Amino acid sequence: MRTLRAMTAALLLALLYSGGAACTSSNGKPSVSPSPSLEVARGAYVYRAKGIEATFELRGDEGTLSVFNGTGFPFREPGLYLLDARDGSRVDAEVIDAAPVPDGETRAFEVTIRGAPRAKHVGLIALLAGDADLGAFFPARDQA
Repeated sequence: MRTLRAMTAALLLALLYSGGAACTSSNGKPSVSPSPSLEVARGAYVYRAKGIEATFELRGDEGTLSVFNGTGFPFREPGLYLLDARDGSRVDAEVIDAAPVPDGETRAFEVTIRGAPRAKHVGLIALLAGDADLGAFFPARDQA
């Protein structure tokens, strides 16, 4: 009985390790798509998670959203919304000509935000992929 348990445990471990090997290249290093290191303008916002890198530059009630997709899958139509820090209200943005971003590519989109709060009143900016809320951007450090 002990031998059967040991063999079962060894098989499970082998399966777990072989599953992880699918995420590595032939040289044993992770095969994650490299980030293109999107240019980040002074005062812009940045999002980085799970193969997605995005920047958002807010200029009054307009802006530019750039998205790099390194997920291995198409990235659904990007969108975003802001939260007004004064009262927590959600302000939806319109991404002009939003379209999926193919894997390994970067796309830039113009954005309009009716009723956008002044930059000092922006409490949060969230990235969307279709209807999925992916999380918050963070303010980029001022570039020297």
